[in-house]
Amino acid sequence: MDIDRAKQEVDLLNYIESTTGKTFKSVGNGTYRASNCPICDSTNGFNVNLNPSNSNYPLWKCFKSGKGGSIIDFILEYEGLDIKTATKRVIELAGGSIEPMKREQTSNSKKSNNKDYSSLTEKYYSNVDDMIDYFKVRGISKKLIDKYKLGYDSKYNGITLPVYKGDKVVFITKRLLDNNKMKYYNEGSPAPFNIDILADKEVKDIFITEGIFDALSLEELGYKAIATNSTSNIDKFFKEYKDQLKEKNVFIAVDNDVSNDKIKDILKLSNVNMFFNSSLNI
Repeated sequence: MDIDRAKQEVDLLNYIESTTGKTFKSVGNGTYRASNCPICDSTNGFNVNLNPSNSNYPLWKCFKSGKGGSIIDFILEYEGLDIKTATKRVIELAGGSIEPMKREQTSNSKKSNNKDYSSLTEKYYSNVDDMIDYFKVRGISKKLIDKYKLGYDSKYNGITLPVYKGDKVVFITKRLLDNNKMKYYNEGSPAPFNIDILADKEVKDIFITEGIFDALSLEELGYKAIATNSTSNIDKFFKEYKDQLKEKNVFIAVDNDVSNDKIKDILKLSNVNMFFNSSLNI
């Protein structure tokens, strides 16, 4: 895969949020801001621009140091990797391989979610018995572990949470258990968890959460839930699926860091049957 294309494919904002735990708020025109820089922790501000006028791919900037750039530059600064490893990481995140693309394969359409991670899911699922106690503490039953084939990656010491679309696994996020900078490591391009329930006409009430563990906890209580996989994905989710959501009663169960203004914007945009803005506490 061409590296410039890979930088377009990877969701920079989602990657920074999921790996650093920082919360971003929209400040308009495709720009999101965190009060503290995830690299130097300064309070001067840190921006991610998803649609910069001077670039074909999203950019970030730290206002204290003046440093910025693409997702590769962020990985270099935040994770301290060398350029070769960082480049390989970005191409893998985009769902591609390290080999250069052939000219006739080039396309403007997104390919990142065409990759099937089912075999990896089975591999991680086979290790899940090592982490049963962890899932018990999180309130996740063996029934749900088996249903979604939740697992464990010993290489990254992370709980694996696969995302399905039909019978394919299109994305895996790993909740890392070591006490280091990164909280999550993703394989593939982020996609909503449990999205297939939108097509189930028997399901009338659906909760929308940010995290997969929140969605799983709600399912343990008997509710159907979809996880958008980050704060930044919420508005994009409602834009993409608003037609299907109009046929449902939709309850938003998000964390406190999602502003009321953002919720109002989503309500105005989507015009679906019902929304409930709540701090999720389960």
